[in-house]
Amino acid sequence: MINIEALMKAGYVVTKPSVVNELRDDRKFHLFGYLEPYPKFDFWMVETPEDQIEVSIGDVKGLVFGKCRLGHFVEDPKGAIRLITTEGKRAVSLFNLMWVNENIGEFHRCYMTFLTEVHRLKSRIPDFEGSFTTLLAETSAGLRAELGKVSHATVSVGSFWGLVLYMLESNIFPLSLHLWDHTSSSGF
Repeated sequence: MINIEALMKAGYVVTKPSVVNELRDDRKFHLFGYLEPYPKFDFWMVETPEDQIEVSIGDVKGLVFGKCRLGHFVEDPKGAIRLITTEGKRAVSLFNLMWVNENIGEFHRCYMTFLTEVHRLKSRIPDFEGSFTTLLAETSAGLRAELGKVSHATVSVGSFWGLVLYMLESNIFPLSLHLWDHTSSSGF
């Protein structure tokens, strides 16, 4: 669920959107329903636009529609998706946040591609002959290529998806419940 307390501690004013009918974009309405949770990284999304939370700083407003371990996803007034990092940080503006995607459609495509690649990686584990590091590198390269097809900014350094790729490549992205703590360094 959206952590309203963390958003308020970060300095945001949090409210329910005043005009729910304006949120009813049929395409967006249906996209939210496909954004499945990924609990190992605390990914969680609203199911409908009506479930979004409005956040504001001064006159600037945005709609929070999901979260992950790093913060909350917000759609800014121009439709761009950004990440509000709420971990001990104070907000300055909705525009000084981590870049995620150009719009909700891009976010949907990237998130579902990410889930597909993570599950593909997990499906390869039983038969993979190389090291886990090699498997992570191959998965990261494939994911980078697919996300890069959405837009170059999606995988750039400093973007949310760029950080996810770095975490995956570095074996610090949670894929299992500490399974790899019990394996040898020579492989599986």
